[in-house]
Amino acid sequence: MQWVNGSSSGAMALADRRPRSLLVKVEMNTMNAGVMGSRLRNRQLALNYIRQTGGCSRSDLMRELGLSRSGVNHLVSALIEEGIIEPQQEAQDSRGKRGRPSTFLNYRGSGGLVAGVDLGHGHVTVALATLSGEIRAEASESCDVDHDPEGAAQLARRLYDKLFAEVGASRVHHVVVGVPGPINERTGSLHAPTVLAGWINVRPLDLLERHFNVPVSLAHDATLGAYGEQLRGAGRGLQHVLYVKVSGGVGAAMIVNGQRFVGASGLAGEIGHTTIQGTSELCRCGNRGCLESIVSADTIRRQLGLSAGRDYDADTFDFREIKDVAGVRILSEAGWSLGRHLSDLCNCINPQVVVLGGSLGAHSDTFLRGVEQSISRFAQPGVVEDLEIVHSALGERSEIVGAVMLAVERAIPAISHE
Repeated sequence: MQWVNGSSSGAMALADRRPRSLLVKVEMNTMNAGVMGSRLRNRQLALNYIRQTGGCSRSDLMRELGLSRSGVNHLVSALIEEGIIEPQQEAQDSRGKRGRPSTFLNYRGSGGLVAGVDLGHGHVTVALATLSGEIRAEASESCDVDHDPEGAAQLARRLYDKLFAEVGASRVHHVVVGVPGPINERTGSLHAPTVLAGWINVRPLDLLERHFNVPVSLAHDATLGAYGEQLRGAGRGLQHVLYVKVSGGVGAAMIVNGQRFVGASGLAGEIGHTTIQGTSELCRCGNRGCLESIVSADTIRRQLGLSAGRDYDADTFDFREIKDVAGVRILSEAGWSLGRHLSDLCNCINPQVVVLGGSLGAHSDTFLRGVEQSISRFAQPGVVEDLEIVHSALGERSEIVGAVMLAVERAIPAISHE
C-alpha cells in the first residue's frame, strides 16, 4: 500500500477500488447493527417500564418510548409471543370509562426469582420476589450487624435458604444487599468503616459473594429505601424524591429526574455524620455533634426512656404511643433539628416530596410535624410551595422492597439475552 504525504489517502483510494457489492454489504451490516441495537434498547426500556409501573397500556408505552403505534404493537407482540409479558383485560368500569375495556400489559419474566437482603444495624431481612417485583416470601431476625459481619452474612444465607425451600423456587437470578453504611456501589468497598465497627478490613461484596452462589450487588440501604418508595410507595410516579431513613442511623437518598442519584462513588446522601453546630454528643463514628447522635431512633428512644423513668425495649417500642408532654417535645425538637439540615438539601435539589422512613421517620406524626415546620422556616419559599413531607407509604419495608426491585432491574438484562 502506498502512502501519500504521510497520510492515509492511499488507503482511502484502495478502499474506493473495492467492489461496489462489498461496500454495499459493509454499509448494510452497519445499518442492521444499528437497527438491532435500537430494537434491543427499546425492548429493555419497555420491559423496565412495564415492570416498574406494575403494568401499563400500549398508549403508555408509546408516550414513554416515543414510538409509533405500529412500533409498539410490533414490540409488544414479540414480548407476548416469548411469554415475557401477558395482556390482561381491565374491568370496563374500573376507571369510570365507557367503551371497550383497556388491555394492560403485565410483566411475567422467564421464571425464577430474585432476592433482596436488608442489613439493618440490628436486624437482617431477606425477601424473595418474582421478576415483576411481587414479594413471595419474607423473613427477618435480630442480629448485631454492626459488630458481626460474618454472622450477619450467615444469617442472611440461612433465611434465604429457608425462604427458597418454602416457595419451592427453581432459581434465583440476582441478590441485592442493602448495607447501613457508605458503600461504594462500583467497587463493593465500605468507606468510613467506623460506622460499622466490626467491618474494618472487610470487603462486603467479597463477604456476601462467598455466601451466595448467584450474582450479588450492594447498595446503601437509604438508596434502596428511596427506590422502593419511588416504584411502590409515596414517591410513585414522581421524578424528584428525597428519602430520609431515621432508624438506628440517619441516611438520605435522592431520586433526581426519575433516576437514583448515588454520586461519583455511590456515597451521595450520607448525612448522618455531618456535624451540627452547637452540639457535642459523642457519635459511634468517633466524632462529636453528628446529626445521627441527636436524631437517630436509638438516641430519641433513650431520651424518652429517661423522661418517663423507664427503659423501652427497642424491639417492641412504638413511637406512635408517645403522647405525654415531655415525649412530644423531645420528638418535635428532634424533627426540627433534622428539618433544619434537610432544608439545605431541599434548596439544592428542589424535590417534589420528602419521604420519612425507618422506625422513627415512618411512624411518628409529631416528629414529621417538627421536620415540616423546620423546613418551612428555613427552606426557600418557592421550594416549600411545591413540597410535600410524608411518612413512608411502605412503613419500615421501603429498603427490602427497593432491594428486590433493584435485583429485578439487574437481572432483566441477563435474562433478556438468554
